[in-house]
Amino acid sequence: MKKFSFGLQSVLNLREQEETLVQKELAKLQHKYNQVKNNLDRYKTKKQNCQQQLERVEAEEIDLFSALRARNYIKYLTEEIEELLLQLEYWEDKIEQCRIRLLEKVKEKKTLVKLKDQQYEGHLEEVLQEEQKINDELAINLFNHQGSKGSIF
Repeated sequence: MKKFSFGLQSVLNLREQEETLVQKELAKLQHKYNQVKNNLDRYKTKKQNCQQQLERVEAEEIDLFSALRARNYIKYLTEEIEELLLQLEYWEDKIEQCRIRLLEKVKEKKTLVKLKDQQYEGHLEEVLQEEQKINDELAINLFNHQGSKGSIF
């Protein structure tokens, strides 16, 4: 039986490597996004706690220094939250671009895999035809050989 050889195997291997690289890049981007998201959640919690503390301080007594310090801290947290929201948008865009690239790489690889499968099916059909031809020749030879034994000559 003739061995199957896909002429574009090196290209397929390259496409698989490219897909793997883009998958790793996507994982890194998602990790960075998650870090920013966690920081954002942490800052939001800090801001909420500080606002609650400020409300308690203002309700109990008027400590101008503590209130001013809390308001400044809340302002700082608000600015940090806004910055983190911008960073989230940035990472979301990067992730989306990477996903699009990954889809392209997957399509490229699937196209080659489909071509390889089609060529392999053609190869199998060719091999089966060759085997059938050999079997037919053997059957004819066997028939002719048995027919010659039965003759009088």
